[in-house]
Amino acid sequence: MVKQQFNGKPQSSFSAWIRTRRERGQLPSSEFATSDIDWIWHGWNREHWTESGKRQYRHVRYLMLIEEKACSAKPDFAQHDTISLLHKIIDASFGRKNGKRRAFPFRTDRGEMAVLRYYGYHLLQYDETDIRTSAHIAWDKQPITLEILESILRFKTDPERIDREIDVRLHHAKQLVTELHVSPLGFVVEEIIARQS
Repeated sequence: MVKQQFNGKPQSSFSAWIRTRRERGQLPSSEFATSDIDWIWHGWNREHWTESGKRQYRHVRYLMLIEEKACSAKPDFAQHDTISLLHKIIDASFGRKNGKRRAFPFRTDRGEMAVLRYYGYHLLQYDETDIRTSAHIAWDKQPITLEILESILRFKTDPERIDREIDVRLHHAKQLVTELHVSPLGFVVEEIIARQS
């Protein structure tokens, strides 16, 4: 794909087409807000625990949204509002319940049973155009180092509370069970239920 330049940054043909339509009033800013998400960060591992001397595993997926801003820029209102709305929808679906993070069970595209933990929407800012040479780096307006950032991205440090590590221990072992149901419209729906073992 040939990319055009806009304000010195690469621009896709779709972006150019949208910009042209907006300039002509065919997609007015008063009716639509558009925003890209810089990073959808998806991590995974196999947590293990020991129960009565027996080693067991479960597949865990981690997900968060990251908005990246160089030169200490801030998201504009429309961008923040749109991404915040997406975050609220995801968080309401499987983020937290009664203040506790939920583990959302699902089946991966490879057919493996797994659980997903959603860690929110975050703002990464740095004061230069290159994060490696920046004197100031911030995660949700809190100063951090590149080492802390790497720990956050590896889901070792909690992205929502950078003063603590992610607790990967299983406090109560759960068994994931798949049940098939027929919806009122006749669709077969797969429901994954987490049951205490």
